[in-house]
Amino acid sequence: MAGIDQVMLAVQPKEVVLKGNILRVGPLQSAIGARFDPFKSENLPNAFARIDKARARGETPEKAAISFESRYGALGYHTLVMRAGGKPVGGDPLDWVLAHAGAVRFALDLIMALDPGNNEILADFLKDRARYVKGTPTCDWEDDNLYGSFDVAIGASYGPHWFSRQIPPILGDRVEPVKGELVRSFAIAILAYLVTANTEGVRYCFREDGGRMTAYRSWDALIEVIWALVGDMAVSATEQDKRKGKLAHIRGCALCHTPFLAHHGRERYCPPPEGSKESLCGRTARMRKLRKPRS
Repeated sequence: MAGIDQVMLAVQPKEVVLKGNILRVGPLQSAIGARFDPFKSENLPNAFARIDKARARGETPEKAAISFESRYGALGYHTLVMRAGGKPVGGDPLDWVLAHAGAVRFALDLIMALDPGNNEILADFLKDRARYVKGTPTCDWEDDNLYGSFDVAIGASYGPHWFSRQIPPILGDRVEPVKGELVRSFAIAILAYLVTANTEGVRYCFREDGGRMTAYRSWDALIEVIWALVGDMAVSATEQDKRKGKLAHIRGCALCHTPFLAHHGRERYCPPPEGSKESLCGRTARMRKLRKPRS
């Protein structure tokens, strides 16, 4: 949204440690640069989703989660579990962090598959990821009332979560010729559900500022900011960005394949994280190119 002053800042921790399967944040850093506006880090979902495929990069999920929180701060399990009437555990449970990372990765993959012309790929993706049920773990394909279950995280709890939306017949074994709009509608409904369910604490607030009305987005937990940015990416990928006069695309990193928001054709690798000029994927690709013998 153009002209919005987003004034709530996140705080980078001095250290994050894993104790008893809980990510715990150490003393807050007082140095300059310790605070940042997470809503201006539009590819924060990409940085978070990379945790899900850490092993493919030779990194453990635990190390990837610690690295992410060390750079961006705690995700806010304490806030969400208190809101739900539960009991805090002194940090972010690792399993909860990994569940949300997998869910964000699923959402980004789904957004990327929404590209026009990808309807069959989109249908296959949904079929591969869904568990089809009708009240029980078994499924009768002759029954019209089928529902999909996806292993995703919602708030302080995590998967599997049941979607009350009926599965389009084209996603079942009774495959008719793929009807693109029906598949896209179902996929976007899933995205809308995930983002809405995970952004309860994100709100637009308004204030007077030097004789003018300004607006900013407030938030309760960093994980909700990440999900709000996923929603922004979905909007950018499905309609023209009128402010920039061009279409923003969700693209898979050429090295690790994690989706990210790209604004021009030259972007091939994950964008740099907060406070860096180059991403690990970009640096790795550049070093490989330098080491490659010239013919």
